[in-house]
Amino acid sequence: MFNSLAPYKTEQEKKILHRCALIGGSYYALDESGNKHRLSDVPFDKVDFIGGIWRVQHEFNYPISVVRDKRFVIADKINRTEKNLFEYYHASSVFENCWGICSFLDNSYVVAKYDTDNGPLWAYGATLEQARAFLGIALLDKNIDIIHATERKEIMQNQK
Repeated sequence: MFNSLAPYKTEQEKKILHRCALIGGSYYALDESGNKHRLSDVPFDKVDFIGGIWRVQHEFNYPISVVRDKRFVIADKINRTEKNLFEYYHASSVFENCWGICSFLDNSYVVAKYDTDNGPLWAYGATLEQARAFLGIALLDKNIDIIHATERKEIMQNQK
């Protein structure tokens, strides 16, 4: 996997560009601190060519979870019990810059989870209340056909 900011879209394209740079012999890679490293000394999977410069990609050692198309590092569970059986977690958004995947790890979001028979449903918000509301909407969206079928059945029974 490579940085999404890189100009190539396949590993083969990256290999060609990397080989050309190695043949030139004078290429180097910059790390996040601005230090130069000989490109030949940095493992292929640890560099990416971004903005005309080979850049050493830093390690990101946190598990990433995708919640409704947004990437998060999910932190500690929030100790809160409600009758809706939702679970809440502190979470930090994940982004990417020219040095790789990053997160401020500031727990500025709340992620809500509800376990269903078909796996968990997830939602997020800036506050617990927003996460709860968005998860409620997701749960409604997931079960709207069942709700409509139940309503139609009750209407039909009341018309008899």
